[in-house]
Parts: sequence; C-alpha cells; structure tokens
Amino acid sequence: LEVTTKGGYDTQLLLIFLLAVGLFFFIRASVKDRTEQHTLISTNKPEVLARQITTYMKSRAYRLVNADDGILTYQGVVAQSEFLAVLLSVLALTGLGSFALVLNILIPVPGNLWFAMTLLSPIAGKFYWERASRPEEVK
Repeated sequence: LEVTTKGGYDTQLLLIFLLAVGLFFFIRASVKDRTEQHTLISTNKPEVLARQITTYMKSRAYRLVNADDGILTYQGVVAQSEFLAVLLSVLALTGLGSFALVLNILIPVPGNLWFAMTLLSPIAGKFYWERASRPEEVK
C-alpha cells in the first residue's frame, strides 16, 4: 500500500500565487513614468549653466524646444531596454514554471499540461516593449 501526502504543497501554492501577483504588478510597473523634480543651484552664470545643461541634454538625445522666462524646456523619447524586456520574460518564465510545478503536484493532469503556461512568458517582454517607449519633457 502506497500512501502519498500533499501536505505543505497547498501552502506553497498560496505563496507562489502571492509571488505571481507581485510579479504581475512588477511587470505592470516597469512601464510607469517615474517623474522626479530636482532644483539646480550653481555659482555659474545663468548663460554658462544653460550651455552646460543643453550640452548634457543633447548628449542624452533631448532637444531644446523652449527657452522663455529663463526656463529651458527639452523634449526627448524614453527608449525601451532590451535587457529589461528579456529580464521580465525570464522572470515570468520562472514564476509561471514554479506555479505550474506546484499545480502539477496538487492537480496532476495528463501530459503535464500545466507547464504550457510557461509559453505565456514572452507576453511580459512584449508588454514592456510596446509600452516603455514614450515622449518625455524636461524643464
């Protein structure tokens, strides 16, 4: 007589489910705008400082669009990161694989079909890639 127990796997399923929710929100947050505000204080003359800032911004692929009232306005495009797209896909693959492993132990199905969920992992990279590029304005 063979006795098998699945004790502890229900707890692991809960933990992996919670991790999957966290992964979902991490992937979703990867495309959010992170606006920051900085105040520059310098002993340089305003013309020198404006020239230095313009040189820096041009090196970052921003262009000067307005210079009224002593406020410089630059526009550019935030580009996607290939590394981050691949990283998000790998994280999704790992998370879905872990979820499938526990489901396969708790609810066995013929052919280990739970692991087919891992085929969805490239969607994370595609989601990031399609939404990460956006115009940005710096004043």
